[in-house]
Amino acid sequence: MTVDAVRKKGRGSRAQGNIPRMEDLVEILRKRIVEHELPPGSKLRESVLTAEFNVSRPRVREAFSVLEDRGVAAAGTGSVQCAGGSRPD
Repeated sequence: MTVDAVRKKGRGSRAQGNIPRMEDLVEILRKRIVEHELPPGSKLRESVLTAEFNVSRPRVREAFSVLEDRGVAAAGTGSVQCAGGSRPD
């Protein structure tokens, strides 16, 4: 099977390095929040992030959970809200 055929089936991107690991996704989002690239109170939507990073909804939900545990976001349904007092972990 060619690389193009694998990509068409929705696989192969990870081998190319295009899909971030969950830990990388958490770090990207945490950095955006802490550096106020995403202002306090703004919402991170699950559907938007799945499309932006080409990851599954469960991966985004897991990242949301980690961000909430770290105190940089508050969970909602299908989204998280950036916390105002973000701390750089």
